This record gives sequence, structure tokens and C-alpha cells, in this order.
Amino acid sequence: MIKLFRHIRQKLLSENKFSKYLIYAIGEIILVVIGILIALQVNNWNERRKGSQFENNLLTELRKSIKEDITQLNNVMDRNRSYITSAETVLNSIEEEPVINDSISHHLDRAFTVWKLNIKTSAYYNLKEYGMQYIKKDETRKSIISGYDGMAKYVDLMYERYDLFLYNVVEPKLANQFQFKAFDENEYHLFPINNDSNTDQHILKYLLRKSMRLQNQIIGAETRLLKLFNKLDEDLQIEILNH
Repeated sequence: MIKLFRHIRQKLLSENKFSKYLIYAIGEIILVVIGILIALQVNNWNERRKGSQFENNLLTELRKSIKEDITQLNNVMDRNRSYITSAETVLNSIEEEPVINDSISHHLDRAFTVWKLNIKTSAYYNLKEYGMQYIKKDETRKSIISGYDGMAKYVDLMYERYDLFLYNVVEPKLANQFQFKAFDENEYHLFPINNDSNTDQHILKYLLRKSMRLQNQIIGAETRLLKLFNKLDEDLQIEILNH
């Protein structure tokens, strides 16, 4: 193609057709410019397509992570509700009679337990570093940040608060009054050292009520996080479809 253009130019010059040569040269320049512009446009389109795919991948990964956390949240909340039920069972039983029997001892172990959520954050931090600006709706962007940097960390703080209660209050107060006994070959349950009808269980009652209050606060925080994540799941689906 280049040789053909050169041949045409040389022929026009040799025939002293300068005006035609000038028109041809201008036309050739225009064709080159058009070719460059087309190449740039194609390159820009490819870059936009790659960028759009990258954005879509970030949003898709975040939505997948949130859906997994929603499933995990529901399971964790179900477990924590069952621990509160165990605490209520023990409390109701010792209100009637202070003796801890075998069936109640199982619930006593569970009464001072919290199952903890383990939020997946890698997809969020990837989006935060590389593509938070790709979120079109300000409300969705703020909700994502609020969920991970706000509510999820608050849930963790509530877990830490319960751990402090367990290790600094429950265990020291019960250490001199309760002991673990073998229930079967592979299981140990918590029993009072003086397990008779005259035993005063006021400390245990206090600890059970305090534990239930903290556990309910944890479930309240988990519920708010679940509601936020469910809304984000819907919003991200729309964001992904619009990319």
C-alpha cells in the first residue's frame, strides 16, 4: 500500500501535475489522520470494555461475598438464639428448684456461649482500593462503607464485650461454686459443687440474666447488619446489570 502511494506521487511529479499532487497529498494526509483517529477510537473502546469488565468483576465479587455473609449471619443468629433459649431454660429451672440436674447441665454449658460471625472482607477492600468510584449511586456506596467499616465492626465490638464479661465476670464468680463433671465418655458438663435444694443460686441467676441481655444486644446488632446486607445485595444486583 505504501509503495502504491509512493508510485502515484512520483508519477504526478514527473508529469508536472503539481496541483493534482497537492490535492492527492492532502487527501493522503486526511486518510492517515482518519486511520489514526479510528485506531485511537478502537483502542479507547477496548480500554473502556476492559475497564467495564474490571468494574463488573469487583461488584460481582462483592455481591457474592455479601450473599455468603447473609447465609452465615442467619446461621449465627439461629445459634445465638438457641443459646439464649438454653439460658432461659436454666433460669426457669433454678427459679423452681436450685438443683442442677443432668438435663439442665447441658443447657448451663450453652448459656454462656456466643457464636461469632466471621465477615469476609477481601472483596470489600479490593473495591475500596480499586473501584469504589464505580458505584453509581451515592446511597449504595455509603451503605457499603457503613456496613463494613461501621456495623460489622460494631458487631465485632459486641463480641469482644461479651468475651470480657465471660472471662472477667462469669468465670471468676463461678470458679469456686461450679466444677466440670464427666457426663459421658467424651462430654463434660458444668455442675454446682454444692448441688442440693438449699443452695443459693442468686449469683448464677444474675449472671444468666446479664448474659441474656448481652446476647440479645449482639443479636440486635447482627439483625441490623443482616438488614443492611440484604439491601446491598439488591442494590448491587442493579449496579451490575447497569454496567
